[in-house]
This record gives sequence, structure tokens and C-alpha cells, in this order.
Amino acid sequence: MNKILIIGAGRSSTALIDYLCKEAVVHNWFITVADANLELAKSKVKNHPNARAIWLDVTKSNDRKDHLARTDTVVSLLPAHLHLEIAHDCIKLQKPFITSSYVSRELYRLGD
Repeated sequence: MNKILIIGAGRSSTALIDYLCKEAVVHNWFITVADANLELAKSKVKNHPNARAIWLDVTKSNDRKDHLARTDTVVSLLPAHLHLEIAHDCIKLQKPFITSSYVSRELYRLGD
């Protein structure tokens, strides 16, 4: 089972979470939606059998790394200024990192 971690359950996350939950059944995925607002994350998951919501404060390095280590793919829907630390962790852990945000100069330099 491929595990996908979505970090951020804000307004722009709804369509992606709905789509991935729908496809999770077909592709044998498990979706984890992490947000500092657990109730918001739960509302996005809607008790889907292939998904769960968790509380995560991305500024807490150990908690963040623990969740990243247990997933296969990371999708960050956080504000752009929060991507850099997550991207660094994903590189160290060899996890694919995806974001729909613009790529900052600092994030772009990680590809060098």
C-alpha cells in the first residue's frame, strides 16, 4: 500500500484530498492528512476508509520527521515559506516532495 502524506488542510486542499481519497480505493493508497487543526483535517477526510487525519505542527522537527519517515510521498499544501524545512527532510529521507505552490529561490536551489 502506497502511503501519501498531505500536509495542510486549508481551503485549497479540498479538491486534492477528495480526488486522492477517491483514487485510493482503486490504487491501494492510504492518505494521511496532517494539519495543526485536527478538526479541519478530519472534515476533509470525511471518515474515508483509506484515509485518516492527524494533528501535526510542522515547526516541531521531531514530529514532522517522524511522520515523513513513515510515508512514501509527501504533498505540502502549506504556505510557501514553510516548504523549505519539509523539503530538506524529504531529501534526507529520500521521499518525493510535491507542492502546488510557487518555487522559492531557496527551494529551487535544492535541485542543484
